[in-house]
Amino acid sequence: MKTGKWIILISLLLLLLAGAVLLDPLFRFTMDLHREQFTDAGAVYDARLAASETRSRESAAQLKAYVEDQLKRYYAKDISFDRIMGILSALSKTGLPQQDVSRCRHDAEEMEQARTDLAKADALYQEGNFGEAIPLYHRSLIADEGASFRLMQAEALYKNTTLDQAEAAMAEGRYEDAENTLAACLKVFGQDDDLAAALEDVSKLKAGQIYHNRTEEARRLLQTDGPEKAFAYVADLLKQSPDSYELEYLDQLIRHEYEADILSRAQSMREAENLDGACALLGEALLWIDSEQVKALRAEIRTAMIFYLVDRPILRDETASPRTGAISTVVRDQVLSDVQANEYAHSLWADAGSVTFALDEDFTTFAGTVAFPQGEKADLYRASATLQVFGDGILLAEFKDMDDASAPLHFTLPVSGVKELTLIWTSKGADGWKDWGRFAAVFDGRFLITAPGQP
Repeated sequence: MKTGKWIILISLLLLLLAGAVLLDPLFRFTMDLHREQFTDAGAVYDARLAASETRSRESAAQLKAYVEDQLKRYYAKDISFDRIMGILSALSKTGLPQQDVSRCRHDAEEMEQARTDLAKADALYQEGNFGEAIPLYHRSLIADEGASFRLMQAEALYKNTTLDQAEAAMAEGRYEDAENTLAACLKVFGQDDDLAAALEDVSKLKAGQIYHNRTEEARRLLQTDGPEKAFAYVADLLKQSPDSYELEYLDQLIRHEYEADILSRAQSMREAENLDGACALLGEALLWIDSEQVKALRAEIRTAMIFYLVDRPILRDETASPRTGAISTVVRDQVLSDVQANEYAHSLWADAGSVTFALDEDFTTFAGTVAFPQGEKADLYRASATLQVFGDGILLAEFKDMDDASAPLHFTLPVSGVKELTLIWTSKGADGWKDWGRFAAVFDGRFLITAPGQP
C-alpha cells in the first residue's frame, strides 16, 4: 500500500514538472523553432522573453544554436541551399534578434558561391582553360578540401603552358604575342619571378626588334630618298624620345654608314678620274655630316683638279667695246694656240676694259700663260696690248706690251684668301679704238689648290 502511494506521488510530481516545463516560455520558444513555427516563436519571444534581459539572452542563444545547426547541415549537404535560405528568410521576417540569422545567411551564400565557383573551375580545368579556372579556385577553397590541390595543379599547368607559348612566339619573332601571353598570366598570378623574368626577356627582344626595324627604315630612306629624309626620320624619333640612348646610337650609326658610303663612292669616282663628280658628292655630304674624313678626301681630290678660268662665273663685266659700246665682249676659246704654235685647251680675253671673277673656292694659285695669239699681226696701228691682274684690288702681275714678237709668258700667282680676281686689258697703237686686248690673251688660265704642307 505504501509503495503504491509513493508511485502515485512520484507520478503526480512528474506531471507537475512536465507541466511546468511545457508552460515555460523558453521551452515553447525552442520547440517552435525546431518545428519551424517561426511566427509562434516570435510571438513567444515578444510576449514572454524580450522584456527580460536574462530570458532575452537565453532565447538568442537558442536561436544561434538553431541557425548554426541548420548551417552545419547545409555544409554537410544534408539540406539544400534553397532549404536553408527558406528557413533564414522566414526567421528574418520575425521580430527575433537578427545578428546570427544575418551571419548564417552570409555564410550560406558565401558557401553556395564557392561551390558554384568550384564547379565552374573544375569545368574550365577540364577544358584546359587554366587562366580562368585559377581565380575561381581561389574563391572556392572553403567549398572543398581538394580545391587547394587542384588550384596548385592549375597554376603549375598554366604557368608552364604560358612559358612554352611565349618561348614559341619569341622564336617566331612574335614578341607582341609573347608579351601579351605573359602579361595575361602575370595578371592572374599577381607576382611570379619566372614569368617576370620571361617578360623582361621579351621586352628586350621586342626593343631589339623595334631598333632593327627603325635601322632598316633609316637605311632604306638613305638609299632611296637620300640623307635629308633619313636624318629627318631619325630626328623625329629622337623628338619623341629625347633621352633614348638607342636612338642616339642609331643617329650616329646612320651618319657613319652614310659617311662610309660617300667616301667609298667618291674614291671610286676618283679612280675613274671623275674628280668633278667626286668633289660634288663630297661637298653635298658635308651639308649633312661634319666629317673630317670627307673634308680631307675632298681637299685631297681638289688638289689634283684644275679649275679653268673660262669656267668661272663672271662677277662684273666692265668690258665695253670702244667700237660698239656693247658689253660682254669677253671671248672664250676662240684661239687655242699662240704665236709660237703652242697649243692650249682654253683661251680667254676681252677687247678692252675689265672682267672680274668671284673666287668662291679656297684656291691657292692662279697659273697659266699670257701670249700673242697665232694668226694675229701687230703693226703701227695696233702695236701691242697689256694685261694687268688684280687680286682684291692689289696688282698681282702685269704683262706689258704684248705683240707678235713677244715670247709666251708663263705665270703662277698666289691667290690664297683672294675673293675677287680682276683682269684689265689696255691697247697701244695709232688706231683710236684701242680694242685689241686679244694680243695679251690668257691661255689655259687655271686655279689650283695646294695641299697643306706642299709648296
